[in-house]
Amino acid sequence: MRGRAHMLCLILLASTLSPVLAGDVVTTEDVIISGNYTMTGNYTVSHGTTLEVKPGAVIDMGEYWMEVEGTLIASDSTIMSSIQSVGSGGHNAGVWDSITIASNGAADLTNVTISNAKSCLIVDGDLDADELTLEHCLIGIEGPGTIDIDVFSASDIDHDGARVSGTASFTDVSMSNMTAGIYSSGDLTVSTANFATVGTAISLTGGSADVDEVMFSSAVSTAVSVHSGVTGDVTGMSGDADTAIIAMDSTGFTFSDINMTGSRLVNSWSAGDLTINNATFESDSPETVIDVRTSANFIVDGATISGAFTSSQQSYDAPWIAISLAGSGDHILSNLNVEASNTAITASGTGSLTVNDSHIFSQNVGLEMSGMASSSLNNLVVNISNGGGHGMDLLQGEHIFSNVAINMPYNSVESGSIGIEAWWSTVEADALTINGFSTSMELHDTLFESVDLTIRDSNDFGIDLYSSSVMVSDSFDTRISDVGVSLSDSSIFHANYWNASMHDTVISIGAGSTATLWHWAATSTVDEDASGDGELLYGAVGQLSISVSSTTRLYDNVVNFEDLVSNPITAEWTSLGFSGTANGGSANLPISSDGNEVVATYGGIGVSKTLTGSQDNLHTIQVPIIPIGDWVISTDVVLGATPEGLPHTAGGNITVQNGASLRVVDSTLVIPHGSVLDAKIGSTLSGTNGIISGEVISSGDSTINTLSSDNLEIVGNLSWSCQSASESHNLRITGILSLAAGCDITIYSGNVAGAVNALTGASLTIKSTLTITVLDKGEAVSGAIVKVQGTEASTNSNGVVTRTLDSRYTDSSGTTWEGIEIIEMQSGDLNDYITWDTNDSRSYTFMASTISSGSISEWLILEKIWSPYHLSNHLVIPQGQTMTIHDGVELRISEGVTIEVDGTLNAGSATMSSVGSGSRWGGLIVGDNSETTASLLGTHLVEGTPLITMDGLGEITLTDSIIARSSGSEPLIRTTTNSAGKITISNSDLSDSGAECISAQGDAVLSLFEVSTINCGDSDLWVRGNNLDITNVSLEGGADLGFVTGSINNIHSSGDIIISNNNGLTIENLILEGSISGLDNRNIAIKSAEITGSPGIDLDSSAGTIEMIKIDCNGSGVGFVAHHGRASAPLIVSDSEISNCSKGIDLHSDGESVEIEFNSVSVDSNFAISSDGYNFIFNQGHLNGSVDVAGSTGSLYDVIPTSSTASSGEIWMWTNHIFDVRLNDEAYSADLDIQIETLSWQTSVSGTSLSQSIPHTLVVGNSSQSVDEATLYATSEGLPPLNTLISIGPDTDKIIVIDLIANQAPTVEIIKPDDGDRVMESEVLEVRAIVSDDLTSNSDLTVTWSVILGNLVVMQLGGEWNNVTDLDAGTYVLKLEVTDAQGQVNSQTVSFEVTLLDSDGDWIATCDSETWYDQQQSRECGPDIEDSDDDNDGINDVLDAWPTDSCASMDSDGDGQPNTLNCPIGVTTWLVEDPDDDGDGYPDVTDAFPNDAKLWDSSESSEGVNPSILILLFVFVGAIAFVFMRMRRE
Repeated sequence: MRGRAHMLCLILLASTLSPVLAGDVVTTEDVIISGNYTMTGNYTVSHGTTLEVKPGAVIDMGEYWMEVEGTLIASDSTIMSSIQSVGSGGHNAGVWDSITIASNGAADLTNVTISNAKSCLIVDGDLDADELTLEHCLIGIEGPGTIDIDVFSASDIDHDGARVSGTASFTDVSMSNMTAGIYSSGDLTVSTANFATVGTAISLTGGSADVDEVMFSSAVSTAVSVHSGVTGDVTGMSGDADTAIIAMDSTGFTFSDINMTGSRLVNSWSAGDLTINNATFESDSPETVIDVRTSANFIVDGATISGAFTSSQQSYDAPWIAISLAGSGDHILSNLNVEASNTAITASGTGSLTVNDSHIFSQNVGLEMSGMASSSLNNLVVNISNGGGHGMDLLQGEHIFSNVAINMPYNSVESGSIGIEAWWSTVEADALTINGFSTSMELHDTLFESVDLTIRDSNDFGIDLYSSSVMVSDSFDTRISDVGVSLSDSSIFHANYWNASMHDTVISIGAGSTATLWHWAATSTVDEDASGDGELLYGAVGQLSISVSSTTRLYDNVVNFEDLVSNPITAEWTSLGFSGTANGGSANLPISSDGNEVVATYGGIGVSKTLTGSQDNLHTIQVPIIPIGDWVISTDVVLGATPEGLPHTAGGNITVQNGASLRVVDSTLVIPHGSVLDAKIGSTLSGTNGIISGEVISSGDSTINTLSSDNLEIVGNLSWSCQSASESHNLRITGILSLAAGCDITIYSGNVAGAVNALTGASLTIKSTLTITVLDKGEAVSGAIVKVQGTEASTNSNGVVTRTLDSRYTDSSGTTWEGIEIIEMQSGDLNDYITWDTNDSRSYTFMASTISSGSISEWLILEKIWSPYHLSNHLVIPQGQTMTIHDGVELRISEGVTIEVDGTLNAGSATMSSVGSGSRWGGLIVGDNSETTASLLGTHLVEGTPLITMDGLGEITLTDSIIARSSGSEPLIRTTTNSAGKITISNSDLSDSGAECISAQGDAVLSLFEVSTINCGDSDLWVRGNNLDITNVSLEGGADLGFVTGSINNIHSSGDIIISNNNGLTIENLILEGSISGLDNRNIAIKSAEITGSPGIDLDSSAGTIEMIKIDCNGSGVGFVAHHGRASAPLIVSDSEISNCSKGIDLHSDGESVEIEFNSVSVDSNFAISSDGYNFIFNQGHLNGSVDVAGSTGSLYDVIPTSSTASSGEIWMWTNHIFDVRLNDEAYSADLDIQIETLSWQTSVSGTSLSQSIPHTLVVGNSSQSVDEATLYATSEGLPPLNTLISIGPDTDKIIVIDLIANQAPTVEIIKPDDGDRVMESEVLEVRAIVSDDLTSNSDLTVTWSVILGNLVVMQLGGEWNNVTDLDAGTYVLKLEVTDAQGQVNSQTVSFEVTLLDSDGDWIATCDSETWYDQQQSRECGPDIEDSDDDNDGINDVLDAWPTDSCASMDSDGDGQPNTLNCPIGVTTWLVEDPDDDGDGYPDVTDAFPNDAKLWDSSESSEGVNPSILILLFVFVGAIAFVFMRMRRE
């Protein structure tokens, strides 16, 4: 009994501490929750109401959700679930749904912890929180609302700590142990945050961001990721992350004040506009610290890069590559301090690079650029350690240097290193210094100009030139090298002031090369100052040792420049490649002893004059001006570019006289309308990039553009009279060409756009020249075959072949055109073709660059300049090796040939294709190991079968790429059953596939972002078993997805989507011209789709959720089909629309299926729902059409169809009501039992504000039965039951108010004693009451009588009837309290008096209380304490053995029995008369001396019977008598 009592107490205590909110609750007034609460239903805080959670409260959500449409206020509380997770979420996450702040709701949370949910918080409205903790959820917080959190902690989250799509402000953030921290597509503000054990800490995909002071303390993969459309900045990043910044098409984002360690500072395939300010990064891996590709602007202002790492048992004390840049954008780097083990900065692509105010240190290569359009290097110091490779390595582009120093410590045995190596480049330098390399500069096919150039301490060459040109316009200083300057392959070298010292040979000039040295001094030369088979023009100081095949002496002569009236002018001059300005009208010019042309211009007008140099010679050149009016030219006139860039305009006619010339250089001469330019016999017209606009006449034998270097365009008509054949070069005529009789004109590499009028005997021949060069990676290919018009020619040792054709011939009979020719080049097994429009000359270079097949053993780099490349057999990139394909490269691959990637493949904006003619190469095969990577950024992969195959653990990344044209039955991309890596495709197009565009299977992860597919043979995507991450994809032909998991988001498809055998697939934001169909899906989620066509959705044996779907059948067909649902889980359709269909919903099942649910679905069709054997629920929404069921049950909640029939089935129609239970106008919990007898339906619910659906119509067959009332029986502990009828149905109020009747206190009436009653001491006071209660039976009432004297309770009794005894004299209060089972109490009181004991009853009115004597009765009277004879027996109490018993007074033997009993009339006694008064053992009846114990017989002595025996007998008889009398008295 005691154990059961303890258990009962514990149960009662637990029920007190943990109230249960039973059923779904919708608040109708403000609610307060405190203590421990357990939810057993969903909870809605409705609009206009407030839920307040008190400090210390713990809410156990179970498996339910809470939605706040009103206001939630909580402080110092916890919201969690005690249910143990059985789902995919870790650490007991996702066992309940979420707290959702609706769009019109608000929450104010202070020191609140939320845990164990799918989404801890979904904020569509407003959230203001302080000290918010989220933990053990699938997602921490998400939503498009307004979020403001001060002190925000999130931990142990499966996915994102916060997903922001609205506006969010976070302060003092701490996030740990989650896949991603903050994911924002909205407007985000973060101030002070710490992240630990997080995949991506902050991911910004849209909107704006203002993030300050972020710490990445440990185990962070990516610190911040920025995507397209985001604006703002991150300021203050510290700590450690594998990658600090990832940027994808950033639109002007800025990172500042970075101090971090890790693998990469920035990693971006397509950075967009991105700025990094004030960054310090210490690398701990061989990864490239800044690895960026952009087509926009990438800016770094202030960065220090250092680090150390160990790889392949070798340690390095700096990053392998510090900065790698690519793409077509502009890269601007300033204030750098960079260290690298291999390469400090590498840049490729077609963009530009600017480096300002920076220091670079590398153990191998300082700066390399490949294919860059331009660069600008200012105030740059490049230091290379001993044994290094290149200070700078330039391939193509235009480069500008200002104050650049490239250094290597001097080493007398240094070999192989090069300060600057340039190929096919143009370099302009202001001040350049190179120190310590084996060769300071090595230039190939490069133009180099520098104002000041210093080259010192080179072991082999100072400058080594191959087919290059160098101009040093001011100071040139060289020291210590075997050869100061070496010229080969027709190179050109100009130096103004060259000071050379300590060379074996100062300059070596090869055949065909020319060196022009204006001022030259050489000291400490070991061998010769100049040698070689080239040409040397020099002006020298001192004696020089010269052994050059051709030498010409230069003199420093003074030239005066004047106008035609001998006034000095500040003219611009050029001479022997040097140029300058004659300030004050005079300048020193280099003039050769053999004479050379000097061109002087003033205001763009000038002359050309040949001057001959000698010691101290003085020259004068007069420069004309264009006169007002007609101009007669009698000398050699040059019209150059004007300072303003405007054309020269003649004032009238221009006449060029015999022996004079007019040359237009980089400018335009305009002849006014009505005027002409007349070139007389013996005159010359020419131009260098010149234009003459107007009418031109060539008289007699004047010549036009006679030199092959000339280039002149006449924009107007030309009348040409010649007396003999005449030739011109590069002459273009846009007007009419009129040829006088007998004038034969031949134009080389020119054309006439207008008509040609040739008189008799006149003719025009235009000859076009084709120049073909064939190179293999820059090296001439000799013997290559070039076919023109069926004629073959072979390239010479320079790889060149030329062919000249008559492209046009016109005479008086008409014109003959050569037209377009096809040019074929053959080199080995390579064929290439171009077309040649013979109307123009053309120079073209065929690149016959070849790649050796087999396995590469060193880094293979394909440069744009040597493109296209040709691969004729299989190529393998083994593990540990790398192949790099730079931007602009074209790689042509033979039929069936593959590239197997087991190492690393990096490709930029290049093209990988077949060799043409319908062939298909074998594609990339990527696999082998987890370190295998193929990154294709902007790459075109075309004409392969298939183009990519994944067959292993490798990783493939394609960005901004085009994958196209497979053949046969092959896809573009395939993953095999062995694949287990990841393939990521973003911002790419896939098209023209023989089969699927992507055919995937195995365990590989397939990630698609911004991908479009078109013209795929079968489904665009065919996937089996892979994990999917697909976003923003356009599919022309649909997809076939089976056994997959993952998510698909934002898809536009013009074909069907087939989904089968999937468990965990999510599809969101779908636009579909087709249908979604499939079978045997255990769990799918489809959200937000617009589907055009029928059936829109057709699923068989499938479960999951479908929401926010719009289906338009285009006038016919079925919108939604579901057959044979699953027995284990339902299919739920929510918030959707089906319209313009013949039938909206078609359901069928012939087995066990969980009923299908439709929530808030609108169906507008003649036949809204047809169900055969498939039970369904349709909750809310709209049904404009009929509902027909057969062999099934349909439940319609808050919706009524236009008609309904139920053949061998039922249709139940329900209305959802909210039961608002109240007591005294306040919410109160009750148990409700609701019954509808006519429908044989009842239900029971419990709670305060309850949402409950109630049937109002039942359809069976073609008949229906409707009701509008239900019986409600309400009970609540402590209250009387309520039994009432309630109105129900669609035409009644949704809210039903239940007013409970309060429990009444018990009724109490004391019937005995009456108020004021008196009893005497020793008398019994009878108490009796009548009690009752409205709920509690009398047997369960607690009845308590209390006897109160003053403030003291002297006695308590129970029961409705009892006696009060043993009270001392006094005035008492008798209080009766009755308590019912619910604790209600009622009471009543009366007073009574207990008087002093008056045994003989003589205390009457005649008794004098002064004397205690009754005169009338002649006796003492009063209470016993005053009355001397209390029993009025005449014996004084002192002598009376029984003073209060009038029946007895004498007890002779003192044995407690009176001698005699003499009771007055009406008096009785319990006493028994003593049979032996003297106690001698002899009864009085036999005792002669009854009062003398010594005598008993008068005649005999006291002998005989033993007195002891008599005494015992007497005692025995007395005891019996006593018991008898006692029983009688009672």
